[in-house]
Amino acid sequence: MYDQFRVHLRSVMNDGRARPVPKRVDVTMSVLLQCVNLSYSRPHKPLFQHINLSIHDGDRMGLAGHNGSGKSTLLHLLAGIETPDAGEIRTVRQLRVALVEQFVPDTLSPLSLLDAALIGFSEENHWSESYQAEAVLQQLGFTIAQLTTPVHGLSGGEQNLLLIARALLKNPQLLLMDEPGNHLDIQAMSQLQSFLAQTRVPWLMVSHDRVLLNAVCTRTLFLRDEGLYAFDLPYDQAKLEMQHRDETAERTRLNEEREIDRLKASAKRLATWGRVYDNEDLARKAKSMEKRIDKLEADRTFVTRGSGLRLSLASRALAAKQVLYVTRLPVCAVPEQPLYHIDELIIKPSDRVALLGANGVGKSTTLNLLRQHYEQGLPDPQRLRFNPNVTLGFYDQQLEALQVSINRF
Repeated sequence: MYDQFRVHLRSVMNDGRARPVPKRVDVTMSVLLQCVNLSYSRPHKPLFQHINLSIHDGDRMGLAGHNGSGKSTLLHLLAGIETPDAGEIRTVRQLRVALVEQFVPDTLSPLSLLDAALIGFSEENHWSESYQAEAVLQQLGFTIAQLTTPVHGLSGGEQNLLLIARALLKNPQLLLMDEPGNHLDIQAMSQLQSFLAQTRVPWLMVSHDRVLLNAVCTRTLFLRDEGLYAFDLPYDQAKLEMQHRDETAERTRLNEEREIDRLKASAKRLATWGRVYDNEDLARKAKSMEKRIDKLEADRTFVTRGSGLRLSLASRALAAKQVLYVTRLPVCAVPEQPLYHIDELIIKPSDRVALLGANGVGKSTTLNLLRQHYEQGLPDPQRLRFNPNVTLGFYDQQLEALQVSINRF
């Protein structure tokens, strides 16, 4: 693939400044990128320490892990957006890396679908790139009519597909994807799976979707406990192997703790006898045993700490027949242009309702409409009314309610 390889080391010097260092190393022809002893911390929280990773030509890799374990951060490091605290990221010379982010940048929101796909590319080849962008967007399921649709008018799933299209237009040699399956309908998910299975571009994908990971990944990585665990297996098989390792570690740790407790009791007994009988030999044996205990405690088998995140929702039952009543209500993304009508919808206190449909049919628009009626008290009690004792919670795709500038640490 390449006649020679030149490795670029993004290393951290003693003064804390990142500095590229060109260097030749002996690597196999298939290696595109290597992480060597990579470490990164957020304020008050180390994410990972001394991890190692090699990405080869042809790899189809899934990266899984608890929320907050550092998956997105690792992608940013590999893409060169952030700099590691320590360690090296080595790449083949002029490796083209494209990153599919989780969320659409605010700067793209007012642009048309086609212009958003093309932004950042040179004006010199605008015609050919525009033609290529149209072809890629259509391959991902967009219609010609949608090319002029503003990005803020697209569904969450369609925005995800736009981010994938932008990455593909960079003609990458390595594709990094941060949860590309979010908000996709069944058809779009099928198209994504087909693309990931057929593309010749190696990729690393962060995902919590077990079905997607099993369908397309041949290697699985777990980022947890500040370390990276790699398996040349699809997700379910890798997770089972990881569970076996955890169970073995727990059994070994339990036996170690039992041995430590036994030795502590013996050392205490010998030390007591040494004092009572003024026996130096017993006292020396007690000291020797205490040293052995210290070594066993220092070398105890590591057992996973788990996620560390817990979700607890306080709720109360509502003594009412209905929570929400809707009838003959038009659902519009644009005024006077209904996407569809709700004939009748009744939600009771014990109901758990799933709203399904293709990307762009109006699912998020429906939820936003209900929220507007609740928050603004829109005068339409004949067609939509909440029980007066209802407290509404709203969790949106783009997390607009969060103050993202505030660090959770």
